[in-house]
Amino acid sequence: MSEIKINCSSGHVADISDLRESQGDLAVLTAAARDKLKAALIEHGICAPFAVWWDGETKNLLDGHARLRVLKDLRGDGYSIPFVPVSYVSAVNREQAMRILLSLRSDFHVTSVDGLNGFLQSMDIDVGSIEDTVNFHGIDLNFLDGEDTPGTDQPEALPKLPKKCPECGCIIG
Repeated sequence: MSEIKINCSSGHVADISDLRESQGDLAVLTAAARDKLKAALIEHGICAPFAVWWDGETKNLLDGHARLRVLKDLRGDGYSIPFVPVSYVSAVNREQAMRILLSLRSDFHVTSVDGLNGFLQSMDIDVGSIEDTVNFHGIDLNFLDGEDTPGTDQPEALPKLPKKCPECGCIIG
């Protein structure tokens, strides 16, 4: 049986069965994005802890919903999923926890075509080697590979900034 690797550390771990999704239908995970995330988890493992608010009874997920869903799919496909790293987020009540969830879920950044292309070139990363494991909203990776021309949906914006845990400052996502 194949196992999804843990490639980060955290002071706490949890079984994915114990993590409760708390965002409802706030975000949609398309089939294409699910497939890319599945491939990324198989290739890279879990590289960031899940953000969790413990209300005394339930481990409420604040960040990592898509990863949780895909890990459950992978478990159903026969993959072994070890306990996953979690970072506990402090909140005085459910309302504050859900406000934190919204903050973590917000898109404060947009990847630009030029920025992504420059990064890939500077790191000598071939677009074809990552197209099955990454998803940049509004960017056609075929364009970066020279196969198409850019469309109007190619954003010009600031580079992506990592999400940080409001409690300890560690990178999450």
